[in-house]
Amino acid sequence: MTQTQDRTVPSAAAGWPGFAAWLVRKRVTLSALVLIAAQVGLNSFVLNRGFFQQDDFTIGGLAAQPFSLHLLFQNYFGQLMPGVFALTWGPVHAGGYDWGLWAGTLVLLQALAGLALLRALRTLCGDRMMLPVPLGLVLFTPMTLADLSWWSVGCQSVPIQLALAMAVDQHVRYIRSGRILNAVFAALWVLFGLAFYEKAAGIPLLLFALTSAYLVPEAWPQAMLTTLRKHWIAWATYAVIIMAEIVVYTLSLAAGPGQVRVPEASSATTFGWKLLFDTFVPAALGGPWHWAPPFGTPRSFTLYAVASPPPELLGISWLLGAIVVIASLWYRKRAWPAWVILLGWLVVADIVPILLGRLANFGTLLSNQTIYVADAAPVLAICLAIAFLPLRGEQDAYRTALPQGRAHIVAICAVAVVFIASSASSAIAYRSELHPQNSRSYLATASAALADAPSGTVIYSTQLPAELASPLFGRLSRVQNALAPLA
Repeated sequence: MTQTQDRTVPSAAAGWPGFAAWLVRKRVTLSALVLIAAQVGLNSFVLNRGFFQQDDFTIGGLAAQPFSLHLLFQNYFGQLMPGVFALTWGPVHAGGYDWGLWAGTLVLLQALAGLALLRALRTLCGDRMMLPVPLGLVLFTPMTLADLSWWSVGCQSVPIQLALAMAVDQHVRYIRSGRILNAVFAALWVLFGLAFYEKAAGIPLLLFALTSAYLVPEAWPQAMLTTLRKHWIAWATYAVIIMAEIVVYTLSLAAGPGQVRVPEASSATTFGWKLLFDTFVPAALGGPWHWAPPFGTPRSFTLYAVASPPPELLGISWLLGAIVVIASLWYRKRAWPAWVILLGWLVVADIVPILLGRLANFGTLLSNQTIYVADAAPVLAICLAIAFLPLRGEQDAYRTALPQGRAHIVAICAVAVVFIASSASSAIAYRSELHPQNSRSYLATASAALADAPSGTVIYSTQLPAELASPLFGRLSRVQNALAPLA
């Protein structure tokens, strides 16, 4: 008996060091999973004060139809978005207007986008302990909150974030290995993003910029020509997809009410400047810390809010942003292309589409809406990572030695804690601006009335209250369509 005990004690003792070694090996993955779980909790906390609004009712009503190609590929005010109707069809037919089911779908997709971004960062930079820093920035930045609390916006933006991260991962694997299958997968992810929103057409441009700036060992202008010649199969595949999207979108636009309107130069400049520096920069650093109801929306029906950062904190965010960029340029030899790529995405994917679409109708007040830059969150994480960290296998990446030791770790942890606290404060402030009581009461009353109505009852064709869905939606905001999921 004693000998048996003597043999088992060393075995048990050896188990703990083995477990500790496993934790060390998996520390990046485990840290990322903890951060993603925390993000799910924070998003769920905010979204339990959200509810259906505006396009949610019109899209939900259309999705109440039987599943068909006509449903998926119909023209929705100049937009072709089969992915949105497919994603909406499930919750509509599973529970009607069940906000928990609808919002839970977006929270799950956001978590998947976080896992995809972790994979992309690992593919780019290797398995580094610093990867949770840019990942955590995306997971907790408040710039994605308005997307999640407004279904019809989130079901376009969140899938693009997922598609972007996975396309980067597969494209980088293709460039390094030459496997055509990876390029095909990247193209399929671009196609997946296009099924939800035309902004995904910017993903191949992002892939080209990353490839020429960081994955081809030449000066950037020369690398552009080299990558076009060497990896022409990938670029041809992406081009075919984008050209097909342009053709289909043009035909759809010609058959519908959508139109392109060029705004005045002064309005375009003001909008672009404010969206970048008054909305994106504070949100990237945990802001805007204060929100306001959208212009003209009654406070009692407010279901999403726009950024309204205090002037003093806005100035501090500009200073901190400049410090981050300067620090990367000081240490990293190839940091500057990362910031050019980020700026390029913001201009091409976030500013130009609004300039050609909505600015002429709604004016520069659109610049304080974080929904227009939410898709830039994973691009920010990728650019932040490659602006500070060497890529996998890269040698001699720094101009000068990075700070080392305990003080360096403490400083990074302190910055992370401040950022998370700032983001949590902004999230709580956003939640306090949401007032779903009246909208919930209306929908509950309508549901009860429809449930008690005898079969064959004629429902008079009326508009939903303007606070729930704008009359500008026309017949789609009438009760016959908007309340179809309740029937």
